[in-house]
Amino acid sequence: MTSVLVIGEAMIELTAISERQLDWSFAGDTLNCAAAIHAACSECDVDFLTGIGDDSMSDDFVRFCSELGVDVSHSPVVAGRNLGLYWISTKDGERDFRYWRNESAARHVLESGIRLPEPSYDAVVLSNITLAVAGVAAEDLIEEMRKLRRRGTKLAIDLNYRAALWNSVEDARRVVDAALTAVDIIVASHDDISALWGDDPDAFCDRAAASGVAEAVVTRGSGPITASVTGRRFRINPPEVAVVDTTGAGDAFMGTYIAHRLRDQPAEVAVADAAKVASGVVQERGALSYLLKQ
Repeated sequence: MTSVLVIGEAMIELTAISERQLDWSFAGDTLNCAAAIHAACSECDVDFLTGIGDDSMSDDFVRFCSELGVDVSHSPVVAGRNLGLYWISTKDGERDFRYWRNESAARHVLESGIRLPEPSYDAVVLSNITLAVAGVAAEDLIEEMRKLRRRGTKLAIDLNYRAALWNSVEDARRVVDAALTAVDIIVASHDDISALWGDDPDAFCDRAAASGVAEAVVTRGSGPITASVTGRRFRINPPEVAVVDTTGAGDAFMGTYIAHRLRDQPAEVAVADAAKVASGVVQERGALSYLLKQ
């Protein structure tokens, strides 16, 4: 049995489905990724490490995760805190976000320096949002990643760059550059690498390889996906679909790709299937609708 630990923030997701009507669920980039890993690898034990509140909504969240095959039993409960919340509106398939997370249980736990459960895992996954929310504790988390990697744990990160979470692009770049030296796999969007470094996909793959990253994958919306795996570079075109909502598509791609690679599937197969799953996500509203319908 392959064991995977995903570290990050989960939130209440509000989605505008009409001018005066909202739908809600639970989501967050790393939670979406954890759910996608389990969906693509049912034999994987997937633990999600975050902070959980002590309110009834947090109890619902624990049950929700269980339904997705994600275990949150190692996540600390923080008295007097609750889950963060974000609101999404979409126009022509593109998203606009509003966040309320400053007093969330997840932020408290990540900023305080999260403790990883024992025993060790086959793989540990997090995102740039995890590091941003961790704040000054991000450097300690990156150092812990280096230690895990030296012990043989596979480390993966989603580059998800949210400028509003950082004091400056220079601060974000400094932390991400450090994280690149601690991971085996990175998945990024073209928009994120362009915003952080001005890189195109090939330049970013070169940057990642120079930092010691074995596998770098860059998505580009409906454009070609560029991947560099142990020095071998290739491109795959994603399926053409009608886009309803892009929320969670990159997270589903990340989780599916990691699941396949942990099962030793060829990189081309992993990228192609991850793109197929992501193309299904963008045809639904909400980050996890494609799984909740099954």
